[in-house]
Amino acid sequence: MVRGAAETVKERRGTWFDPHLADVLLSLESDAAFWGEVGGAGDLESLLRHEPQERTLTADDSRLDRVAEGFARVVDAKSPWTFRHSEGVAAAAVGIAQVLGLPPDDVRQLR
Repeated sequence: MVRGAAETVKERRGTWFDPHLADVLLSLESDAAFWGEVGGAGDLESLLRHEPQERTLTADDSRLDRVAEGFARVVDAKSPWTFRHSEGVAAAAVGIAQVLGLPPDDVRQLR
């Protein structure tokens, strides 16, 4: 798992991944204790010890929507056949909700 992740980070350093962050992760590549804790972490607390508290972000509904949209764009960009597919699915869901007469607040949440 670690070797595959490291190879992916090396290949995408400077394109998908910030070079500084990639270098930090790669510096931990042979740290068995770190990977043992992170890779086998069954509890969230052990992972959270590695997160700097001053950099913690709270994910409200709006932020979660932006994260989901970001993932959708990455997935849609993988193939010319899926370009903007997620946006089309979302538009269809909104249209169906409107036809079914869902309250405007519920429909707004689908966008």
